[in-house]
Order: sequence, then C-alpha cells, then structure tokens
Amino acid sequence: MKTNVLTWKSFARKLFLSNFALRESHPQNRVMNIGAAIRKVRLEKGLTLEAVALDAGTYAGNLSKVERAQQLPSLDLLHKLSEALGTKTSELYAVAESGSDNGSGAASEPSPEQGNEVILVRRHFQALTPRNRKLAIEFLKLLGQSQDEI
Repeated sequence: MKTNVLTWKSFARKLFLSNFALRESHPQNRVMNIGAAIRKVRLEKGLTLEAVALDAGTYAGNLSKVERAQQLPSLDLLHKLSEALGTKTSELYAVAESGSDNGSGAASEPSPEQGNEVILVRRHFQALTPRNRKLAIEFLKLLGQSQDEI
C-alpha cells in the first residue's frame, strides 16, 4: 500500500508557493515585475541572455520566460540570477519596485538623451565600495547645489 507522505521540505515549499508566490490572478501582484527588473539590469550591464542563463545554471529560454513575465523564478533561481548579474537579490527587488511606481508594471526607462549616461553612472557606482558610494552621493548633492546657485 502506497502512502502520500510529504517531506518537510516539500511541505514548506508548497506552503510558500500557495501563500507568498506572486500570481497573475491577483491584481495587486501585477505591479512588481521582477522579470523586467532582471532584463533591465542585464541590459544595463551589457550582458547577453545566454551568458546570464549559463552563469545562473539555467536555460536561456527559461530566463527569457522569466524576463517576459511568462514564468516566475524560484527563490533559488532568483538568487543565482542576481549572482550572475553581479548584484544582490534585494537590489533586483528595488529595481522592480522603482519600475512599478508609475503604475504600469513596466520598468521606467530614461530618456534617449540620458540613457547612456545613466547606465554608465550606475555601472561605475555599483563598482564602488559602500564608503565611496556615500562620498559619491554627497559629491553629487554638492554638484546639484552649486548648479542651482549659478
């Protein structure tokens, strides 16, 4: 006689997925699109879909589905993708959340004139140590203030 015995791991996974996974059927969950954030960061860093997928241990087709919001990444895959992108998972969520501020669910894009500059600033900023990031922010604030005074 066969019995259905759930292991703790499978039980916890099912509980997590049933309670906390983002589902398209719930309108309030359509706001944050983690796939768009992954795509935005990948393109900003000049990485190909194939290279990121390979580094994360998944298929390019799988990553493509995630980026197009046709599939939700598991937490494990999301962590591996953030590592492949050279960023933290929390930073991906921050990008996704900032893209949802306009209410459309798509990540906001800089204007064509600002696009390259924004990408370069972000790339160089991410390479800084936490201490130097604070200094860079203070420097930019001073630049803004001196610009207003002129």
